[in-house]
Amino acid sequence: MSDVASNIAFAPARESGLSTRRRSDARAFQRMTWLAFAIFLPLAAIARLLPARWRPFASAAEPNRSFISDARAAAHLTVAFAFMR
Repeated sequence: MSDVASNIAFAPARESGLSTRRRSDARAFQRMTWLAFAIFLPLAAIARLLPARWRPFASAAEPNRSFISDARAAAHLTVAFAFMR
């Protein structure tokens, strides 16, 4: 019975450690996404000057997407690989 009581007493500490790690990962993901967006935004803007078939961010599914959406999609695609386990 005391074994159960000690497990219950330490349960919140383990959950808070897990949530702290999740918050830390979320902040790191957000920082990396903003950094990648800052890198891809000028690239996407320059890519708009290229002919459509040469654009690196061109999507067949959404041909009329803005260059900001292109940069955002490229940032999310790139940063997601850093958090794969």
